[in-house]
Amino acid sequence: MIKAKTVDRVLPSHVVIEKDDRLLARLQNEEPTGFEKFTVVQTEKVWVKFQKDILTGAQKADRTFLSSEFRTKGYAYSFESMLSGKTFDKPSLILLGHQDAISGYKDAMQLIESYPRCTLSILDRAGHFPQLEQEKLVHALSEEWLQRLEKEV
Repeated sequence: MIKAKTVDRVLPSHVVIEKDDRLLARLQNEEPTGFEKFTVVQTEKVWVKFQKDILTGAQKADRTFLSSEFRTKGYAYSFESMLSGKTFDKPSLILLGHQDAISGYKDAMQLIESYPRCTLSILDRAGHFPQLEQEKLVHALSEEWLQRLEKEV
């Protein structure tokens, strides 16, 4: 995310592009995971990746820290300072989910001038975790970025 506070972000409404009704009915009987909130492609394949890649880390999270002032008073990152005219002139890659209703994509578009060697991709059929919903595309773009980095060394 570019803007730490949710109220400051430009966010699209949450949409679901593809869903497996049987999967979602089964998940209704389980403990909430955020799967339906974070994803726009709600299929068994994405669910399996979500469990493996997202939930395993979330289950190990430090709940005390996450409910501390870090979360309640707002947490900030340095991206907003990049809008002040500084540039990063090395190969960069920014991947965004077009349907990401958590972090959004529009705020990140303001960064493009600060990253003159950046590939900025806004992926359709992707919510907050594009690596799960657009896995092949994320891998291809990441591989291309790594190749650009290798040429810099």
